[in-house]
Amino acid sequence: MAKSLKWDVIIVGAGPAGLALARNLLLQQPMWRVLIIEQQLAPPNAPRIGESLPGAARILLEKLDLWQAFNRGNHQLRGAAVATWDSAMPIWQDGLRDPQGPGWHIDRRAFERMLLDGVRELGADFAWGQPLHSAVSSESLWQVKCFDQNNERHSYCAPILVDATGRGAHVARKLGMTKSKDDTLLCAHAFLPSPATDDDAIMRIAADEQGWWYTVKTPLNLRVLAYHLDAKSPMRKALQTGGQLYAMAMAQPLLATVFKKYYAYPNSQEAKATLFYRPAGTSLMDINALKASVPGFLAVGDALMTFDPISSQGLFHALATAESAVSVLAAPDVQACQNARNQYCAEMQAVSQRYLSHLQATYQGPKRFAHNTFWRNRQASLPCERAAVLASY
Repeated sequence: MAKSLKWDVIIVGAGPAGLALARNLLLQQPMWRVLIIEQQLAPPNAPRIGESLPGAARILLEKLDLWQAFNRGNHQLRGAAVATWDSAMPIWQDGLRDPQGPGWHIDRRAFERMLLDGVRELGADFAWGQPLHSAVSSESLWQVKCFDQNNERHSYCAPILVDATGRGAHVARKLGMTKSKDDTLLCAHAFLPSPATDDDAIMRIAADEQGWWYTVKTPLNLRVLAYHLDAKSPMRKALQTGGQLYAMAMAQPLLATVFKKYYAYPNSQEAKATLFYRPAGTSLMDINALKASVPGFLAVGDALMTFDPISSQGLFHALATAESAVSVLAAPDVQACQNARNQYCAEMQAVSQRYLSHLQATYQGPKRFAHNTFWRNRQASLPCERAAVLASY
């Protein structure tokens, strides 16, 4: 529970972006009082999808002074990747070719706990279990109101307010800003208990008529199996259990290789695994609206840009925007802060432009499925909202 009503910075959202930003801020401004408001009652304790970090993340972890803590964690170096994407022929890629290292498949729960502990040791305050009700700027001060689970109202204020609420961008939406909604990609996924014999560290990606597959063993001795499809796909009705997802995956030769070797469907726990759905498509905040918003407001991580999982950039983006945002929030005066925010917005525009270009090129790959709705929609010209974003550069 927070101890006071006034802080230097209020961050809404205790995910990787919000925690990394708080840690960055307190390392540079140790006397600042930082409050993190989170709608959940406690940090997540269940396995979460989104477990990939590229080698370039090491620089950001070093700046957070968490590199040594990360090294002590239960994370594993990424091995090779193989994909049947542009054609049915498997194409291998060795992560060692990356000059910044192969990156990691991380224990996501331990990673977020590391960030949380890193913020707590620097003295940030937390307000758990308090969904945002309103945020209003008056006389250079943000007034934030939340309600807890007992419907008790809490009011906080600070000159700086940051949206780190993830894909939902709840603060920005309260302020009238929008995010693009042109991609209806869903991720159906399950965590399969891995037998001790499964020592396969290869990441497998396979395109099919209705979407694309992904599987890799995580450091928690669970194998994540994910299928990405359209929200309106008839396949969604057929996919209601982890066992059904597993059975479908067995029809993919690239995935069946590892499952036939190590797993034993249907007389095993794989058939009983819970199936989860979550939105997975690209969603971009209107950068021009952010640039024109009330001074003292900023967005980081998925609240600003939510990447398609094929890019494997979500966690890295959370850390990178948290690093970039500090130059805005720690600016010495109002004019310097505005100049830094304009620079931040220009940087984010460049990032989104490169990302959309690479994303479009990636989805152009599976030409053999071009007549199927999933691929036809993504291989056509850029959807109108993305095109509008690009046109504004």
